[in-house]
Amino acid sequence: MSSENSLTDKPFEAGYFPAVEQTVMGLALDVDYETWFMMSELNLNRRNNPSGGYKIKAPAAMLALGYRWSSWTLLISGSRYWETSSNEDNYLGERFIDTSLTLRYDLSDAQSIKWQIDQLSDQSQSDFVGSTSVISISYDWAF
Repeated sequence: MSSENSLTDKPFEAGYFPAVEQTVMGLALDVDYETWFMMSELNLNRRNNPSGGYKIKAPAAMLALGYRWSSWTLLISGSRYWETSSNEDNYLGERFIDTSLTLRYDLSDAQSIKWQIDQLSDQSQSDFVGSTSVISISYDWAF
């Protein structure tokens, strides 16, 4: 996919970025065999910002491995997003590594409870968002 777009079509003076050329490529492979399943994804995002004088290359990857038994599902996943810039004086890349552990219990075909622990490691070239840990519990209901 290739496009000329930005976050919005509003003018730069309003605090928005001008349009940049962007190319996104991705590949996914998922396997589901009996009680085991695996999900994976590789992406490459390239942005060219001629007005800013830099190009950004941002590869990303995700791998998840899960196991189902009875009404329970255990999932372990990890992902990585890593920007590099052709001109670090004008743009410092965002860089993240995320790992998570999820335990899900299916109450019925349409309802489940999920417990999840996420660890986000911010390794950006600037203090972008900072590293964090999150523990969440959710109730999902599909209707």
